[in-house]
Amino acid sequence: TIDARGIMESANPAVERLFGYEPATLIGQNVKILMPAPYHEQHDGYLSNYLRTGERKIIGTGREVTAARKDGSTFPAELAVSEFFLEGRRHFTGVVRDISDRKRVERMQSEFVSTVSHELRTPLTSIRGSLGLISGGVLGEIPKEAKEYVDIALSNSDRLVRLINDILDMEKMQSGSMEFRLQA
Repeated sequence: TIDARGIMESANPAVERLFGYEPATLIGQNVKILMPAPYHEQHDGYLSNYLRTGERKIIGTGREVTAARKDGSTFPAELAVSEFFLEGRRHFTGVVRDISDRKRVERMQSEFVSTVSHELRTPLTSIRGSLGLISGGVLGEIPKEAKEYVDIALSNSDRLVRLINDILDMEKMQSGSMEFRLQA
């Protein structure tokens, strides 16, 4: 918990595991000690802006942030801040959750999707093109039975291309990099 000036009033034992500080050593220090630059320098401004305007940037909402350990290393964290009043004084409670594992899995998933899509798309394009040429008669007339198999393979390669494109579109949507053009 912190007071209205950002000074820590209490810290639970998890602080030592997450940040490397003994909880008692943080009492009386500004909470920005747990933040890397540039957030470290900006924190007091955010807090004073909230107290002056009531404009919420983090308070009452959850947000992904970067947190700083005692040894100077950083880690991705999820931060939830709540406001409360006790004996007429304003206080804030911050709950920090290390999301390093989640971020690592997301990065691995993204890299996997990217690698698979590229590794599948290149040979699939070649296969699909070749089947299209054969089906179109570029090599001459093919037996009716063989044409049926070629057409099935061509249809299935089209399905695979659509599936890969759908997977890539889902990845773009999840990462926020897909551009939408909404029209009535």
